[in-house]
Amino acid sequence: MAPYQDDLNTLLAKLQAIAQTGNYYAKDVFDQQRYTELADVTTKLAIKFGASDQQAKLFVDADFGYVTPKVDVRAVTFIDDQLLLVQERAGGTWSIPGGWADLGYSAGEIAVKETRE
Repeated sequence: MAPYQDDLNTLLAKLQAIAQTGNYYAKDVFDQQRYTELADVTTKLAIKFGASDQQAKLFVDADFGYVTPKVDVRAVTFIDDQLLLVQERAGGTWSIPGGWADLGYSAGEIAVKETRE
């Protein structure tokens, strides 16, 4: 496989992940339509650039919800010798900052990103 193909595959996977996750969390029908359209365009691009029928089917039959294998990444963060805690939206409990792993990022990059968010 040519080096540019790896980059294209990664970009297509990221687009599909954005579409799938966005569609799951979309608050209104218009956003859901936009994310569905993004998923359709991603599938068409995959086929245009040589995805096999089996590979393209992975885009069409995508799972719902968050794209990654549901890996939660957390970061222990101290500020002036105090532990940073965040209140979770679901349930209102307190925990260290973190969230679902995003496609294409290392665990360290996700920990930094989630702590900032």
